[in-house]
Amino acid sequence: MYEDDGLSANAIATKQFELLQFSATIENLDKTPISASTLTFTLAKSNDGLGYKGAPMSREVTLVIHNWQTTPKQVEINGVLSNFADYDWDQDKSRLTVKIAKWAQNNVMISVR
Repeated sequence: MYEDDGLSANAIATKQFELLQFSATIENLDKTPISASTLTFTLAKSNDGLGYKGAPMSREVTLVIHNWQTTPKQVEINGVLSNFADYDWDQDKSRLTVKIAKWAQNNVMISVR
């Protein structure tokens, strides 16, 4: 995701922007239901840009996983078991929501089993 201050005409040329990257992998995709698999999401800030004046020091990120059919066995954020306050599973909608309250400039890895 590209973001700049919205005002500078030469933000790309002067590298006054942030580039946020999101990626996901899945292990054991052959398992049924999908919630028997392990999903891993990574949030990272690219070094391509230098940032920009007024950029937030941290961000709130909400990850929504649709078709998650059972209560998660485990949710880890950067290798630390998450408590239920960090995520919510909606049985009626088969939807798992994971919240990262303050994503700063460092990488964040979320694993769901």
